Amino acid sequence: MSSSHQYTHLPVSDTDEQSGKRYSEAPILSMQQKLQRLYPIITAILVTSTISLFITNYFHLFTHAFLASSDLLNLNSSNAISSSIYKNCGNTPSTARTRDCSFDLLSFAWQTLECYDSALVSAFLDYPAEPWRYYTNSSAVEEVSPVVAARGEMDLHVTWEYHVVHCTFMWMQMHRAFAGRGYIDSHLDSWNHTKHCQVVGLERTFPMDMVNVEGKVRYPECRAVGDGGFFGETLEGKAFDNSPETHDHDSVHL
Repeated sequence: MSSSHQYTHLPVSDTDEQSGKRYSEAPILSMQQKLQRLYPIITAILVTSTISLFITNYFHLFTHAFLASSDLLNLNSSNAISSSIYKNCGNTPSTARTRDCSFDLLSFAWQTLECYDSALVSAFLDYPAEPWRYYTNSSAVEEVSPVVAARGEMDLHVTWEYHVVHCTFMWMQMHRAFAGRGYIDSHLDSWNHTKHCQVVGLERTFPMDMVNVEGKVRYPECRAVGDGGFFGETLEGKAFDNSPETHDHDSVHL
């Protein structure tokens, strides 16, 4: 016995018909219309990126300007350059003090006002993580404090690292002298010292913590840039003559 099933259609409401009509008639957006809708978002991203880039560049310029105005880059800020009645500091610490000279631990030299670059000396003393150490001899048994060393009354011994860093700062001191300060001491202005520091920079056999460098107290002449010294020397046969000085463990000096 079979039975037939009858199915009846559910009534469709006006709302459903209208919805179907709306869905079927929804417009298909063109690529141009889609892009037009994205324009505000793209514009906002570009504006935000531009502002961010401007702020970054402004911060960079501000930082550069700050560094450029620091004592180390300002050639004339460390000392007032003036005409001195003395061209050197004599040959004893007491004479040097009476001539208002300052002892420079960077070069172990008594310097007149014009040649004493206080900003660079301070930067050199602040360079190591711990204060530089000074010894009465190369055995490094007896140490003296930086305060005693700064009195400029005795020859002392320092590490090889001190020597290497000394040379890099001496080059900066020379640059500052020629670029604007206008005065340079006769030791720094010597071709022999430049060549000496070249050898130091290329040396690879000495450990950095080895105490093998003697700092002898010096009394160099202070003179205007170009007044003798480097410009007064003939460099013929001196530059790259393939006969650099050599160092042994007991006779290295600043």
